[in-house]
Amino acid sequence: MDKTYLLFSKMKVHNANAASSAYTIGVPAMTAWTGFMYALERYVRTQCKLEEVRFTGIAVSYHECELQ
Repeated sequence: MDKTYLLFSKMKVHNANAASSAYTIGVPAMTAWTGFMYALERYVRTQCKLEEVRFTGIAVSYHECELQ
């Protein structure tokens, strides 16, 4: 099976919930990112007519975080 990677370079997130847990603040929770991945997969499969597409993992790297 061939693997292809999708990279969102310099993506900016606005108005995200910064309180990801009772102990951390500043970045969205990983469950939010996996939810985004799942929603993007559903969009690609239905709107782009690519039924064979499967997103099986996600990696997140933060370069800057500015709390409002």
